[in-house]
Amino acid sequence: MQLYYWSAQGPNLGDALNPWLWPLLLPGFFDDDPRELFIGIGSNLGHTFPQTAKKIVCGTGYGGYQAPPHIDATWDVRFVRGPRTAHVLGLDPRLGIGDPGMLVHQVGAALPEIGEHHAVGFMPHWESALYGAWEAVCTEAGARFIDPRGPLASVISAIRGCDLLVTEAMHGAIVADALRVPWVPFMPLPVHRFKWFDWAESQGLDLQFSPGARSTWLELASAALEGRDWLQAFVGAKGLPARSFGSGLLRARACAALVAAAASRPYLTSDARLEATTDAMLVCLDEVRRRQPVG
Repeated sequence: MQLYYWSAQGPNLGDALNPWLWPLLLPGFFDDDPRELFIGIGSNLGHTFPQTAKKIVCGTGYGGYQAPPHIDATWDVRFVRGPRTAHVLGLDPRLGIGDPGMLVHQVGAALPEIGEHHAVGFMPHWESALYGAWEAVCTEAGARFIDPRGPLASVISAIRGCDLLVTEAMHGAIVADALRVPWVPFMPLPVHRFKWFDWAESQGLDLQFSPGARSTWLELASAALEGRDWLQAFVGAKGLPARSFGSGLLRARACAALVAAAASRPYLTSDARLEATTDAMLVCLDEVRRRQPVG
């Protein structure tokens, strides 16, 4: 059984959870045999998979970025991220249990220690972190900047150290919720909203985004161009000067949007809902473990 997850754009919280979380929950379960793929955290439904490989789905979602897959006999769908994914794939809506990132609270002592305390943390989407000046904006707003592209242990530790997380990154909200840190959804680009509503509806949340903002002209350009590869290459070549390019007006607006978000009503699922969701996921994992012998 090979663990599948997206890693083409480099480290990112949601994708990086896979090689850390799944071996903790399913020890000794994975090898490098590509004839069976375990597809977990991320918007992976739309990626290209080998036609003949057996594909076991435990919580992955459809993001709307590509055409959805045709579900045939090579797919074994145990649960998906939410009801919108289930609808797109023509599945029973009861399979839309939730995102497996919620299982981080199940790993106990394996969790990174709580980091330095901050009243408010802010996590941008990885593209906003790449093109924007959010670290400077956070300094002005008095918030902790948490880069979703950072080392996983550091990111989780930072989230645990916050009283409140404002997040443009969906898995920032999911991990915060699992760790019982209230969170505020910061308006992402339209292309990223489907997956947010998919997960939120799986948990019975009536999601309303706090108004977002772009912090640099480069970030505005990336939004208009939907993060074209050449723009990523330009930022990679130019480094910090490219990311810092912008105006004081844009940074001031971004700071005001962050401050307003931090003052808005936060979200947090109930303890009972979190337990019910993760219990349902663990039942699915136990079924996979028992029906898929290792070796």
